[in-house]
Amino acid sequence: MQHANLTNPVNPPPESYTDFGHLADLRRQAQADPDKALSAVARQFESLFIKMMLKSMREAGF
Repeated sequence: MQHANLTNPVNPPPESYTDFGHLADLRRQAQADPDKALSAVARQFESLFIKMMLKSMREAGF
């Protein structure tokens, strides 16, 4: 069984949703190749969603 490569929340990856330069790059990429940009955005959304879910679970005591 393989485990997902979890990133350290203290050191977010450079393509983090808070990296506005990367967001501008994604916008340009979406204009050039929408399918490829969609994949990158989906990965970031999934990462953010899981981070929020884990935070909520920790606060609830799971």
